Amino acid sequence: MAQTTISIRIDDDLKNEAEILCSKIGLTLSAVTNVFYRQFVRTQGIPFSVTAIEVDPQIQALLQKQKTTVKRLIESVNIDPLPDDPLDEILAQRVNITRELDL
Repeated sequence: MAQTTISIRIDDDLKNEAEILCSKIGLTLSAVTNVFYRQFVRTQGIPFSVTAIEVDPQIQALLQKQKTTVKRLIESVNIDPLPDDPLDEILAQRVNITRELDL
Protein backbone atom coordinates (compact mmCIF):
# COMPACT_ATOMS: atom_id res chain seq x y z
CA MET A 1 0.00 0.00 0.00
CA ALA A 2 1.40 3.40 -0.97
CA GLN A 3 1.85 5.85 1.86
CA THR A 4 1.69 9.62 1.92
CA THR A 5 2.78 12.29 4.35
CA ILE A 6 0.41 14.83 5.84
CA SER A 7 1.24 17.97 7.75
CA ILE A 8 -1.03 19.48 10.39
CA ARG A 9 -0.74 22.47 12.68
CA ILE A 10 -1.50 22.01 16.35
CA ASP A 11 -0.62 23.80 19.55
CA ASP A 12 2.90 22.94 20.84
CA ASP A 13 1.59 22.07 24.30
CA LEU A 14 -1.06 19.76 22.83
CA LYS A 15 1.55 17.97 20.72
CA ASN A 16 3.85 17.55 23.72
CA GLU A 17 1.02 16.16 25.84
CA ALA A 18 0.04 13.79 23.04
CA GLU A 19 3.62 12.56 22.67
CA ILE A 20 3.81 11.89 26.42
CA LEU A 21 0.55 9.94 26.29
CA CYS A 22 1.70 8.00 23.22
CA SER A 23 4.88 7.09 25.05
CA LYS A 24 2.87 5.80 28.02
CA ILE A 25 0.83 3.48 25.83
CA GLY A 26 3.66 2.47 23.52
CA LEU A 27 2.53 4.17 20.31
CA THR A 28 3.79 6.86 17.99
CA LEU A 29 1.83 9.93 16.95
CA SER A 30 1.80 8.49 13.44
CA ALA A 31 0.27 5.20 14.61
CA VAL A 32 -2.41 7.03 16.61
CA THR A 33 -3.22 9.22 13.60
CA ASN A 34 -3.48 6.16 11.33
CA VAL A 35 -5.78 4.40 13.77
CA PHE A 36 -8.00 7.48 13.94
CA TYR A 37 -8.24 7.84 10.15
CA ARG A 38 -9.02 4.14 9.67
CA GLN A 39 -11.82 4.24 12.24
CA PHE A 40 -13.09 7.58 10.97
CA VAL A 41 -13.45 6.21 7.44
CA ARG A 42 -14.80 2.82 8.57
CA THR A 43 -17.54 4.35 10.76
CA GLN A 44 -18.11 7.50 8.70
CA GLY A 45 -17.64 9.66 11.78
CA ILE A 46 -15.72 10.05 15.00
CA PRO A 47 -16.29 6.56 16.35
CA PHE A 48 -14.62 6.38 19.72
CA SER A 49 -13.18 8.11 22.71
CA VAL A 50 -9.53 7.48 23.47
CA THR A 51 -8.40 7.05 27.05
CA ALA A 52 -5.13 6.12 28.67
CA ILE A 53 -5.18 2.79 30.44
CA GLU A 54 -2.39 0.76 31.89
CA VAL A 55 -1.43 -2.25 29.79
CA ASP A 56 -0.67 -5.36 31.80
CA PRO A 57 3.14 -5.65 32.06
CA GLN A 58 3.04 -9.28 30.89
CA ILE A 59 1.11 -8.32 27.74
CA GLN A 60 3.48 -5.39 27.15
CA ALA A 61 6.50 -7.71 27.48
CA LEU A 62 4.94 -10.24 25.10
CA LEU A 63 4.19 -7.54 22.52
CA GLN A 64 7.74 -6.20 22.77
CA LYS A 65 9.13 -9.71 22.30
CA GLN A 66 6.93 -10.21 19.21
CA LYS A 67 8.02 -6.86 17.81
CA THR A 68 11.68 -7.75 18.31
CA THR A 69 11.17 -11.14 16.64
CA VAL A 70 9.45 -9.59 13.62
CA LYS A 71 12.21 -6.97 13.27
CA ARG A 72 14.86 -9.70 13.34
CA LEU A 73 12.99 -11.64 10.65
CA ILE A 74 12.74 -8.52 8.49
CA GLU A 75 16.46 -7.87 8.90
CA SER A 76 17.33 -11.50 8.14
CA VAL A 77 15.65 -11.36 4.72
CA ASN A 78 16.91 -7.86 3.91
CA ILE A 79 13.49 -6.21 3.69
CA ASP A 80 13.53 -2.47 4.24
CA PRO A 81 11.04 -1.56 6.99
CA LEU A 82 8.41 1.03 6.15
CA PRO A 83 8.67 4.52 7.66
CA ASP A 84 7.00 5.17 11.05
CA ASP A 85 7.27 1.51 12.02
CA PRO A 86 3.92 -0.06 11.01
CA LEU A 87 4.63 -2.75 13.63
CA ASP A 88 3.57 -0.23 16.26
CA GLU A 89 0.17 0.03 14.61
CA ILE A 90 -0.19 -3.75 14.30
CA LEU A 91 0.74 -4.24 17.94
CA ALA A 92 -1.67 -1.49 18.99
CA GLN A 93 -4.46 -3.32 17.16
CA ARG A 94 -3.54 -6.54 19.02
CA VAL A 95 -3.70 -4.70 22.35
CA ASN A 96 -7.12 -3.31 21.44
CA ILE A 97 -8.41 -6.75 20.43
CA THR A 98 -7.07 -8.19 23.68
CA ARG A 99 -8.86 -5.46 25.64
CA GLU A 100 -12.10 -6.02 23.76
CA LEU A 101 -11.97 -9.76 24.44
CA ASP A 102 -11.01 -9.19 28.08
CA LEU A 103 -7.94 -11.44 27.79
